[in-house]
Amino acid sequence: MRRVYKILTADEAAAIDGLTAWAGSALDQRDGFIHLSSAAQLEETIRLHFGPQRLLILGFDVDALDLTWEASRGGALFPHLYAPLPVAEATGRTWLAADREGIPAMEPELTYRAGAVADPDALFAHVRDTVPWTAQMASRKTASLGRPYNYKGASYPVAEWLPALAELRDTLAPEIGFTATNCLLNYYPTGRHSLGWHQDDVDILAPGTGIAIISLGAARPLRLRRVDPLAPNGFEYRSVLLEPGSLLTMTAAMQSTWQHSLRRVAAPDPRISLTLREIVRWRTDGGIA
Repeated sequence: MRRVYKILTADEAAAIDGLTAWAGSALDQRDGFIHLSSAAQLEETIRLHFGPQRLLILGFDVDALDLTWEASRGGALFPHLYAPLPVAEATGRTWLAADREGIPAMEPELTYRAGAVADPDALFAHVRDTVPWTAQMASRKTASLGRPYNYKGASYPVAEWLPALAELRDTLAPEIGFTATNCLLNYYPTGRHSLGWHQDDVDILAPGTGIAIISLGAARPLRLRRVDPLAPNGFEYRSVLLEPGSLLTMTAAMQSTWQHSLRRVAAPDPRISLTLREIVRWRTDGGIA
């Protein structure tokens, strides 16, 4: 599936939170259309038109938009949208961090892709009914497969992977950049079950690897925050709606500056998350080597 991309600043990303459609940036509104880029045009557009800042890249399937391809930079044809941008229909979200010179790096710190699991409803039912859930955490049910994953308040023994999850692990390995040795499962039976603000332990991970989260069941917003002394309340916030069947990845470096949480919501529908890690350091007594 071919995609086109919209580049947003952090302020623009905050402005679209909760919107289904967006009128575009000040430049878009001045020109009368939404400026978009193909995959081949994306990196040069970032380099030429955006300064030292974090950026959000939204991806859209070409066939889902009524695009007009018009000559622009160097005579190349660029995709333009003469309508509000349906931001709620983005099939991919990627946050780009600023490098040491403040220029957005093409290595993403957070990525999001819808449709990573072919039949998320069937997998949800299978995992819900097959996994030996524990009640170690008051706010949700949990389980762990593979190597032990021990953290404050919970510890797990070595456990065999479910065949369906082992197959998913191997399928996603080329995309996420590692073969997971652990899958931590969180089961939220209702919208009242939640996950507080926290940062994941990355010292136990294989060098150069991060964290991948597969979502099943009800769509829930993942909240992220980073200390920002210039923000009114001292934090910069982001929100990513985790749809069923979606895949979200975070780099290990992101855990040093960002926290994430899953807030309570009124909806009663259940949700399961599958968090993949390549763990290389652990102890069987509940600690970390």
